[in-house]
Amino acid sequence: MNEQLVVKNFGPIKDATVDFKKVTVFIGPTGGGKSTLAKLAAIFRSHSFLGEYAPARKNHFRQYSIDTFLTNKTQFQINSGSDTIDINESMNFATPTIVHKNANEISDKVIASNEFTDEQVKILSELILFSLAKKRGADKNNKLESTIDKHLKNKDKDFYYAMHVIDTLIEETKTYEPSYIPSERIFIPAIEYSWAGLMRDDISLPKNILNFANFFNANKSKINRLNIPFLNVEYIHENGNDFIKNHQSETLVRLYEAASGIQSVTPLLVVLEYLQQRTKSNQSFIIEELELNLFPIAQFELAKILISKCAQLNTANDLILTTHSPYVLTALNLMCYAYRIAQQDEATAKKVAKLIPRDCWIDPAQFAAYYVDLPGTKKKQQVRSIINKKTGLIEENELDTASLELGDIFNKLVRLRQPAKAPASAK
Repeated sequence: MNEQLVVKNFGPIKDATVDFKKVTVFIGPTGGGKSTLAKLAAIFRSHSFLGEYAPARKNHFRQYSIDTFLTNKTQFQINSGSDTIDINESMNFATPTIVHKNANEISDKVIASNEFTDEQVKILSELILFSLAKKRGADKNNKLESTIDKHLKNKDKDFYYAMHVIDTLIEETKTYEPSYIPSERIFIPAIEYSWAGLMRDDISLPKNILNFANFFNANKSKINRLNIPFLNVEYIHENGNDFIKNHQSETLVRLYEAASGIQSVTPLLVVLEYLQQRTKSNQSFIIEELELNLFPIAQFELAKILISKCAQLNTANDLILTTHSPYVLTALNLMCYAYRIAQQDEATAKKVAKLIPRDCWIDPAQFAAYYVDLPGTKKKQQVRSIINKKTGLIEENELDTASLELGDIFNKLVRLRQPAKAPASAK
């Protein structure tokens, strides 16, 4: 996906322009706005947001706990090829082309088909109009609702057939909502057996965390076993419980008893496995802090898995990552460089594939990386690309700025070191 997002005066982001690619990564200090940009991408890619009426659109910002960032100075612009959308605090804008395209696909299928009787087409039309009227807040006693009630009371077979048709067509043509996987996924195993109580007591948790937790809990039973080789463990779901099996010791522990890195990775990979198995449509993945509680080599291995599952070269999927880890940047850089070297010839490509598998390669032309600085930075841009335009790789001096700073302090300490005095000679 190639699209551009311009953000002005929204929370920590004062002025930023981001060009999203198939793989996009944000790195920078805590509080700079990496997560804010990722959440905005999730909102603006949501067809339910784009198709809503203005008052309802703000609910999407509330879902990600960023609604308080909206002010009368806030401005957004989305450029996505066929559409340029300007958005301000009011959320008033025309429904973009891509949303109409999906609705038109459904209509075209109905019109082109010879399966439907005139009565069924009429009911289909009434249902669609009724849905639109409800969204606009139309009076509940309107004529459309009476018509629907009549069909329900009469158990009209044409009505139920029409409902089935609508469900089928929407399933065939819909674009799935972006899959947002928050950094707070790590606490999900800890509340595995308290989840029902939390939901019953309506404990206030951010909606995006609840959504991910609900999705994981609803679908984990469909992934009974999942091997996680780079951590040398296997996830097992059995009798409603989540277990982790260690391949070396063959021991079985509850997920919430496992190492913190395993608790962080498992919900993420289980959800991705489910989506990969069950979803044929193009998907957009947004993953916060993949490095959570992982050793650097494990970060590299997880990064490879995410590229292979979420952003393979031969798919239309795309992936957004936020990170604090220079090791994640290095891993992504290696996957870009692997692609570049493999373009020389097939013999070289085979050798490259032994080092980094083909399904983990990243086309540098479809890769973007941004450093997101703190608000009030003295730098010219708060959000700046760290890609070398000639190579398509991350600039070498941007891979680990923290180590460069720490190394500089170390060198200064070395210069302050005084040579040890020679021991006094014995008289």
